Amino acid sequence: MILHGSQGNSNRGRARRGYGARYIGTDVRYDPRIGTAQVLHVDGLAPGATMELDRYPVVWPRTA
Repeated sequence: MILHGSQGNSNRGRARRGYGARYIGTDVRYDPRIGTAQVLHVDGLAPGATMELDRYPVVWPRTA
């Protein structure tokens, strides 16, 4: 799910900026299909592998 909303840039002298964050569950597996965002492709990660990498840190650990 993607949520997006903003108004137009009313100041032509100042660049518009944005921030994007992606959160994934621990059950997510790597799937490097053609057409997915290039930023999500990870060299050396096998298809079907878990996304347990420094690049994707745990921000909310599960409790037992």
